[in-house]
Amino acid sequence: MLKTRLMGRYQGENLSVVIPVINCLRELGYTISDKNISDGVIKSDIKGRMELILDNNSNILLDGAHNVKGIDCLFKSLRDLKYNRLILVLGILADKDIDGMLNRMKTDIDVAIITRSKNPRSEIPEKLSKKFNKIHNDTKLFVMEDIKDAIYIAKKIASKEDIICITGSLYLVGEARKILMQDQMTKNTPLSING
Repeated sequence: MLKTRLMGRYQGENLSVVIPVINCLRELGYTISDKNISDGVIKSDIKGRMELILDNNSNILLDGAHNVKGIDCLFKSLRDLKYNRLILVLGILADKDIDGMLNRMKTDIDVAIITRSKNPRSEIPEKLSKKFNKIHNDTKLFVMEDIKDAIYIAKKIASKEDIICITGSLYLVGEARKILMQDQMTKNTPLSING
């Protein structure tokens, strides 16, 4: 049995595709041991895909779900996690199937913070929030133009039992990850005192 540290219920499906490919490579003469396979699977790490970052008291899940299928997989996987409230930080590119993506968000969303990445294709947060509100009108909603402000608000309102999920665009997740990593580096940098 293979074990992976990657989160998401679709990881089993991914492995069911990889194993037959490895068997074909073996038949072609490539030497790939069972240990190579298990080591490769356990070391696999995909930044921004069901990536959990623990930031002080905040549990932050980054997932670059940027289409209907991705959102569907993300929200199915969220059902497997234990948390009190779901705080969604969402930004989607304007040329995506926004309505389809919003309709696939089947888990209760307690708070949504609509924002955008710096990519010029990003949907304007005001427009995205109106579309979101039509489908999820019971969700408390914030609109923030800047991703850094959206992360700040999410962390401010989240308890350690909540999960902050940042999703909707690979660009958004990439920018959020950079901000979170810089914050962690700043916190871990010792202060120098002159005197």
